[in-house]
Amino acid sequence: GVASEVLNDFKEQLGKALNGDCGDNAVCVDDKENVQTVLKEHQNWQRWFTVAKVKGAVRMKAKTKKYSKDKSWPGSEYLGDCLRAMIVCRGGKESGDTIYQTWVQLKKAFGIREDNGRLKNNFATAGILKGDKYQKPPDMLMNVILNVEGCMPMPAEIQVHHEEILELKESRTHLLYEIYRAESINSLQGSGQANNDTKI
Repeated sequence: GVASEVLNDFKEQLGKALNGDCGDNAVCVDDKENVQTVLKEHQNWQRWFTVAKVKGAVRMKAKTKKYSKDKSWPGSEYLGDCLRAMIVCRGGKESGDTIYQTWVQLKKAFGIREDNGRLKNNFATAGILKGDKYQKPPDMLMNVILNVEGCMPMPAEIQVHHEEILELKESRTHLLYEIYRAESINSLQGSGQANNDTKI
């Protein structure tokens, strides 16, 4: 259907953006569960990326409801992550350069500028106390405008992670994040089984 075609275009545009200027060092992973198997075949990888399925209707409805309450009706105009991709940069001495290069390449490929996407650089603000809350763990979030032939322009979110920070975040904090954003205890059912390695 249209959704799968759009996801394939998104994946193709990401691959071209990441591999265009610095060689074939970005590996596409279709299923996150198989990432270690895929990377064994690409020993010199510097980045791997994956495109998620289109965000589910229930989650989009919940976000739209919140936006309409907090910002303005109808709220759907604030949905920026129905299409989502994740890029993971390899750890090591060159990781800072790799993350920066990723930003430069995506900015160029998707024309990110004021009024045409945005950058939220949590690497710069991680751990800083703002009001009564500490800022999110270090990562980089970009909202881009995805142009696909035959479709209206669509917002998409690209997350950029450092390999080792992502491993720590997924193993230690993701369940707490799910609890924080849950509307009720009923919506949490099953979340505990999402990652058997979660430690609290």
